[in-house]
Amino acid sequence: MWAAQWGGGSLKMELTVMPKSGFIYVLRNDLMPGLVKIGQTTRSAEHCASEISGGTGVPDEFVVAFQIEVTDCELVEQLVHEKLSAFRVNEKREFFKLSVEDAIEAVQEVAKKCQLASDDEAVVGETLPDGLTKLMRACLKNDVGLVTSLLARGADPNTATEDGVTALMMAAARGYGKIADLLLERGAHLDARAHDGTTAHSLAKERGHITTCNVLNFYKRGAHVFGTGHSSLTNACARRDYESVVALLEGGSDPNEPSDAGDLPLDIAAISGSTRLIEVLLKFGARSGRAASLAEANGHFVSSVLIEKYASLSGEESKD
Repeated sequence: MWAAQWGGGSLKMELTVMPKSGFIYVLRNDLMPGLVKIGQTTRSAEHCASEISGGTGVPDEFVVAFQIEVTDCELVEQLVHEKLSAFRVNEKREFFKLSVEDAIEAVQEVAKKCQLASDDEAVVGETLPDGLTKLMRACLKNDVGLVTSLLARGADPNTATEDGVTALMMAAARGYGKIADLLLERGAHLDARAHDGTTAHSLAKERGHITTCNVLNFYKRGAHVFGTGHSSLTNACARRDYESVVALLEGGSDPNEPSDAGDLPLDIAAISGSTRLIEVLLKFGARSGRAASLAEANGHFVSSVLIEKYASLSGEESKD
């Protein structure tokens, strides 16, 4: 149901929906000749048939004439229903006036088309039946490996849906910072806007995805260029990725290892003004003679005072 969900300004509400694997079924009832019920379930067609048959208004039991497993049962059901809309008895009911054989053929045709389109061997930039590209689907699933592979094979990160929604916006809305980073590294447009004015940053900020916001800000500031030649620690500092910085320091990373350009971790944290990063770096022994002035020059006076105070305390301790 993706194509419908992107429309009508529903982007902000629908980004959290994920495709569900399940079954598409065709049910028949001997006392309802010429009618079939076509639906979807995440359980089993037999279970659905049993539930429907249990109603007091049903003259006889429904029997499973056919079922097929699919990776996105809601999407396939929607496409089947659209294909057979001319045979639908009532828009509010899943009954169709056609033979069991024709119903099965329609379900098989749509299911096969969807399966082929979602196959990893499909054309990288192909738009799937739901209106999304393979790259978009991989981003929504937070599949770092597949996103990396698709980008390496030439997938365009700036392809948009009919409503102007890009893969970066989808990743940002879900807080998938690593996915956003991969897309931006491959040239995703940070300032692209959907037709309703939505941007990747506005979605990440609105949903409270702080780490993802930091990744987006990292690229917005041009820090990815500044960060060329960074070590893992200086790179994490440039991204203001507090969790990664702590993990690296606790794992034994040198708090004073500079980047190829000579930038120290504490200098980079000082420029960003992140007191959390500064505190943890100082705690693990980070040093820099210019960090305080860098913080002050960038308007981060609290950070500047923090660095100077720590340097003063460290100096007194060394005298003792």
